[in-house]
Amino acid sequence: MKSQVDDGAMKQPAKRRVKAIDTVRGASTLLMIFVNDGSGGYRTLGHATWNGLLPGDLLFPCFMWIMGVCIPIAMSSQMKRMTPKHQILYGIVKRSILLFLIGLSLNTVSTGGQLETIRIFGVLQRFGITYFVVALLYFLLMSRRPSKIQSPMLREVQDFLLLLPQWCVMLVIVVVHCVITFCLNVPGCPTGYLGPGGLHDDAKYFDCVGGAAGYIDRTILKEAHLHHSATVYKSGPYDPEGILGTLTAAFQVFLGLHAGIIMMTYKDWKERVVRWLAWAAFFGCVGCVLHFTNVIPVNKKLWSLSFVFVTTSFSLAFLSACYLLVDVVKVWNGGPFRIPGMNGLLLYVGHMVCYQNFPFHWSIGSMESRALRLFEAIWGTGLWSIIAYVMHAKRNYISL
Repeated sequence: MKSQVDDGAMKQPAKRRVKAIDTVRGASTLLMIFVNDGSGGYRTLGHATWNGLLPGDLLFPCFMWIMGVCIPIAMSSQMKRMTPKHQILYGIVKRSILLFLIGLSLNTVSTGGQLETIRIFGVLQRFGITYFVVALLYFLLMSRRPSKIQSPMLREVQDFLLLLPQWCVMLVIVVVHCVITFCLNVPGCPTGYLGPGGLHDDAKYFDCVGGAAGYIDRTILKEAHLHHSATVYKSGPYDPEGILGTLTAAFQVFLGLHAGIIMMTYKDWKERVVRWLAWAAFFGCVGCVLHFTNVIPVNKKLWSLSFVFVTTSFSLAFLSACYLLVDVVKVWNGGPFRIPGMNGLLLYVGHMVCYQNFPFHWSIGSMESRALRLFEAIWGTGLWSIIAYVMHAKRNYISL
């Protein structure tokens, strides 16, 4: 990790900087901090218990998706600087490993470093793995960007054609995920089970939490290394950032990469926004059909395919709105989100380390007042925002 002015490989050169990217990243980061701080006691702002979607469920996937948007922008910048390929590859590997190790370290903040019970997977670990898969795939199969396509029809889908090899590989990954999810024989559980186990559905499948996803994690990682928390269904250990869900998470990061390719391929703002919104409508429709037909319910803990489609639809629409307001019409400067978005990693890691430390967190009595809890959550989020603005004033940005 290092401090530098250009915020690493996650940003464009200053003259071409798209401020909406920082705005989306900053909004995701600050709102994640707010939700992790308890959402002020408003459970409807947090996470769904199992199936379904609440506002808090949109933030983590949006944060990961915007990382995908930045991958082709950063790599294009490196290629223009004539960076040797082995250095680009080294950067991908190093960044992935550091993200995983930082996430592993954060897992020990409240539990200690007992290796027999340390949780292996987590939020930053998922960032590291998905970044490695998507960035490496893009790097290895990256188009040499041939001369401008003359056919008007082909030009309309030029962004897709540039990523055709990567799309083929990612669709294979999605198919593998679906086959494992719905065909793997899990002992004592129905094939294709997607429920929370425990007391759910009259405790008929008590030990089947997460179906194939939970079984794979319990088999490979072992229960001692999974996420342990009390659930309303009283089910066993389950890791919402486990192995199987990482496949669909990588697909989501790739969908972000595709949005970044659209930004790089089409220079006119209308061409960009029309394509972003068209993909948003398509993904939203597919995700809703899968959910409401109960084929694949929207589920953050499983990182289900429908969850990927619906949250990607939201991310595309959100980026489009920010882009129009911040970069096109310029009626909004992205505040108070844009500046924190330039130091997103610092803010996320910092709030995890200082999770229960004053002045970021405090309590008065039993904190039964919802207004008091809301103020405390806003206070902690606001302090991290102030830190981001101070670091911006000093031109200090922390990146990998």
